[in-house]
Amino acid sequence: MRRSRKSEVRIRSQNSKCTASFRSDLRPPTSDVKLLALRGFTLIELLIVIGIIGIIVATSIPAYLKYAEQTRLKAATREVIGLLSLARQSAMSSRQPKTVVFDEETSELRLEEPSAIGQMKGVKLPKNVSVHLDRARAADEAPNSMVFQPSGTLSGRSATLSLTSHGRTQVVTVSGITGGITLSSSVAGKDGN
Repeated sequence: MRRSRKSEVRIRSQNSKCTASFRSDLRPPTSDVKLLALRGFTLIELLIVIGIIGIIVATSIPAYLKYAEQTRLKAATREVIGLLSLARQSAMSSRQPKTVVFDEETSELRLEEPSAIGQMKGVKLPKNVSVHLDRARAADEAPNSMVFQPSGTLSGRSATLSLTSHGRTQVVTVSGITGGITLSSSVAGKDGN
């Protein structure tokens, strides 16, 4: 049931006693309401919106992949630094030398002594991260290894571990004199150098 509000306005002129009444509805006519309710989006509007979304997705995927690669490299670098720090601290607390070995075949860096639970402590590097160990080792040391002395120093000279992934390099340097571990990063130029 439809109710409409009516208002009456009485107009009185000075000379006559004429009264007029006006009807006004506060709602729009029913045909206008139906048109407003049925209005939607046209096919062209929908295609334009889908096209804009496609352009945004197409431009963001390469940036996301680059970000994921950088994150993997940074995470691997943090794990390597953590393992080297653990080896150094373990050598100082146990007062025995601790050896960290890099296995090129399995792409793994590990502490040679088993932990308290009987498992070897190690870092498995992602497949897309390549590692290069550069150091002058002592004559009695195995290749691709670093030995931390009970004083916290590294036997022999400084060691440099370069972790590289897609033109970005993280360089972990272990000082031979102090055993201190530092990190530096570099990005290859646009020409690939």
